[in-house]
Amino acid sequence: MTKQVDLDLFAEFPIPTYDEWRKVAEASLKGAAFDQKLLTKTLEGLTLEPMYQQRDVDELHISERHVHPVKRKNGKWLVSQELTQGTPESFNRTAKNDLARGQTALHMVIDQTVRDGLSPADQKGETGRTGLLLYNHEDMETALEGIDVSSVPIHLNGGAVQTPFLASLLAIAPTSLHGVVGADPIHEWVKKGSLSYSWRTVFDELSHSVQVVNERALDLKTILVQSHVYHNGGATATEELAFLLATGVQYVRALLERDIAIDDIGRSFCMSVSVGSDLFKEIAKLRALRLLWANIMEAFGAEKEGRNIWLHARTSFYTKTVYDPYVNMLRGTGEAFAAAVGGADSLHVSPFDEPIQKPSPFSRRIARNTSIILQEEAHIGQVEDPAAGSWYVEVLTEKLGEAAWSLFQTIESEGGMIASLEKGLPQQWVERSRQRQEQAAEVRKTVMVGTNRYVAIDEKPLTKQEEEPIAPYRKAIRTKQEKHLKASNYPSLLQAVKEGVPFSKLLTALQTKEAVPTIASIKETRLSMSYEALRKATEQWVKRTGDRPRVTLLTLGSLASHKPRADFARELFQVGGFQVDTTTGVTSTDEALRQLQEKTGNPIVLCGRDEDYESLAASLIEAVREAHPNAMILLAGNLSSETLQAYEQKGLYGTIHVRTNVFQFMNEVLMKRGVIRDANT
Repeated sequence: MTKQVDLDLFAEFPIPTYDEWRKVAEASLKGAAFDQKLLTKTLEGLTLEPMYQQRDVDELHISERHVHPVKRKNGKWLVSQELTQGTPESFNRTAKNDLARGQTALHMVIDQTVRDGLSPADQKGETGRTGLLLYNHEDMETALEGIDVSSVPIHLNGGAVQTPFLASLLAIAPTSLHGVVGADPIHEWVKKGSLSYSWRTVFDELSHSVQVVNERALDLKTILVQSHVYHNGGATATEELAFLLATGVQYVRALLERDIAIDDIGRSFCMSVSVGSDLFKEIAKLRALRLLWANIMEAFGAEKEGRNIWLHARTSFYTKTVYDPYVNMLRGTGEAFAAAVGGADSLHVSPFDEPIQKPSPFSRRIARNTSIILQEEAHIGQVEDPAAGSWYVEVLTEKLGEAAWSLFQTIESEGGMIASLEKGLPQQWVERSRQRQEQAAEVRKTVMVGTNRYVAIDEKPLTKQEEEPIAPYRKAIRTKQEKHLKASNYPSLLQAVKEGVPFSKLLTALQTKEAVPTIASIKETRLSMSYEALRKATEQWVKRTGDRPRVTLLTLGSLASHKPRADFARELFQVGGFQVDTTTGVTSTDEALRQLQEKTGNPIVLCGRDEDYESLAASLIEAVREAHPNAMILLAGNLSSETLQAYEQKGLYGTIHVRTNVFQFMNEVLMKRGVIRDANT
C-alpha cells in the first residue's frame, strides 16, 4: 500500500522567495559582502551560487534529457580494474583470480615499451614495470589461457596503433571479441612529445580497425579518446572536456576522409576519463561529456545509436599520495561514486598503493570491492541518471558544458587539436592550471590529508611487495626463433600474427620517416609530489643522523591562551617531518630562557595570544636571540607591518599564519637546517 502524504499540513508555512532568503542571509553575514562570502569561484572560472531553485534549471538544455538517463546493462557498470602484471604467466594467474572475485572486464595494460614497438627481449631496466610484456601471439594466448574471452569484455589501450594486438585477439576470438581494443595516437603523442608514425599511417590503421570490426559485426570499440595525460598534468574539468571533444572530432574527420560511415565511426568510440575529487563537478563533467558529444555527432549526421559513447572512467592518479596511503582508499571511493553517478559504463578504481608500487593482491581486492559495494549495497546502478533533478548538478553540467564548448571552439579556430598542440596551446593552458592547483596546495587551500595537513610523522612506510622477476621471461624470449613479416593487408597480417611474428616487427613495419613533428609533452604528476619531496628529504636526514629535525614551541601564558596557535604551529611543522617540542606556558623572559636550556629544537616558535605578544614578545625575542644566536626565531600569528618590522629588528626571523605558503616556508626552513641540500628541491 502506498503511503499518502498530506501536503496541506505544510500550507501554513509559506515558501520564501529567493529575495527573502537572500535578505536573511545577508543579515547573518554581519556586514560582509554576500558575493565574497557565499559565491564560490571554481578553478574553471565558474561562479557557484549558495542555493539553486527550480527556476535555475527551467531554461537549461540539459533538461531536454535527450541524452540522459544512461541505461547500463543490468543497471551495472563493468568492474574494469587495470591488470599490470609484467609476464603473460603472472597476468594469467592474476586475471583468473580477479575475474573469479567480482571483476567483470579484462583490462589488459600493455607495457609502454611494447606499445612503442620495442621487443621485450632487447629491453632492460623499466621493461615490464608499467604493464604486460608481449613478444608475439603465443604470449597473448598464454595471458588469456583458460579465460573465456567470448563472455568477458576486453579493455586494451594499444597506444598509437593497436593493429597487432587487435589481430592477435581476433585470432583467439574471431566472432565473439567484445569490449574495447583501441588506439589513441594523439594522447600518446602528448604523453611522449613524439610519435614514430605519420598521421596518415595512424589514421589508416584506425580506419582499418573500424572496417574489420564492422565486417565481423562485433560489439567492439576501436577508437579510444583519453583525458588522463591532461588530468594528471593539472588540467581543469573544462580543459579535459574540450580536449576530449577536439581529439574526437579530429578522429571523426580523418575517418570520414577514408569513407567510413558516420554511424560506424560513432559506434566505435570509447572515451576514457580520469575522475577527480571534486564530487559534484566530476559528476557534471561526465554528464556534460555525453551531452556535448551527442550534439557533435548529431551535427555530423549520426543517428541516435551513433551519438552515444562508451564511457570508461578511472579514479584520479593526480589526487593520490605516497604518505598515509590508506587515505587513498577514501579518495578512490569518493571518485568512484562520482563516476558511477555520472554514468560511467566501466570503471577502474585505483588501488591505494598505486603511487608506490604495482598493486598488491590486498590493494587490488579493496579497489575491486569498492565498485562491488557501490553496486550491490548502495544500489547506485539501479537508478537511472541519479543526478537528474539535482538543480545544482544540472546547472553545473550546463555551465561546464558551455565553458568546454567555448574552449573547444577556440581549438577548432586554431585548426583542430593537432594544430593546437603543435602551437603549444593546450600545453600552456594545462601548465597554467597546474600552477594554480599547486599554489592552492602550497597555501593549504587544497587539503591533502596526511600530506599537507594532519601528518603522522611516525607512520611506518608501506611494506613493498617483491617486484616481479622479468629476467627469466626476457631470457626465454631470446631463445625463440624470430619470424619475419610478410604481410600486405589485414588477412595476411592476421596470418603473420598467428605464425608468431613479433609484435615489435609488426609495429616497426608501420613506422616511417614521415613521423609527426615533436611537440612539448605534458608531464603526468601528482598534486602531493612537492610535499612528498620535503618529507623524503627529512627521512633521509633521519637515516644519516639518527634523529629528526626538531622545532621548539615557546608557549606564552595559560594553556587555553596559547593552545590554538601552538596546535597550528605543531601541525604545520609536522608537514616537513619535524619532531615538535613544547615548553609549558611561560610568563617571563627568565622562565623562557630556563626552559629553552632543556630544548634543542631549532627553529623556536613563539605561540600565544596577541595580548601576550604585546607584553612579552619584544623582550623575549631579544633575550632568545642573545642566548641562542644561531636560532631561527619565529612567531605564530599575522602581525601588522610596523610590528613585524620592530620585531625583526629585535631578531625575529619571520611569522607563520594561515596565509603562509607552507611548502615554500618549509622548504626554506629545511634548507637552512641543512636537511635539503639542493636549492631546487
